[in-house]
Amino acid sequence: MNNFVGKERAKLVLNVHKELTTTTPRDTSWAANNWVSQIGTPSRVTVGSRDNVGGAASASQFSLAQVVGTLNVQTDNSNQDIFISNNVPYIRPLNDGHSKQAPSGFVQIAVAAGLAKST
Repeated sequence: MNNFVGKERAKLVLNVHKELTTTTPRDTSWAANNWVSQIGTPSRVTVGSRDNVGGAASASQFSLAQVVGTLNVQTDNSNQDIFISNNVPYIRPLNDGHSKQAPSGFVQIAVAAGLAKST
């Protein structure tokens, strides 16, 4: 049963992460590539920079793979919190509607869409 729960939580993380990365407004892609998944505590890191986004995408995917792999393998992970964080300094203004590429509240909309795809 716990393995089933882990797999369902992994599916949820994948769906929410995908919605967040695809709906985040893009100029340099730094914000879109800085959605970092982590178990236990929210990530406090920012990967790359606005001028150098090279490693951000791979770091975001690596963190996602670690979380999903852990959830799929562990037999008792139902009590562990899962966080998907973004620490670029302008993520809040983006979510407040400062970009014409996405509506205000796009983060909440993306999370709701990811949840809906997981049920």
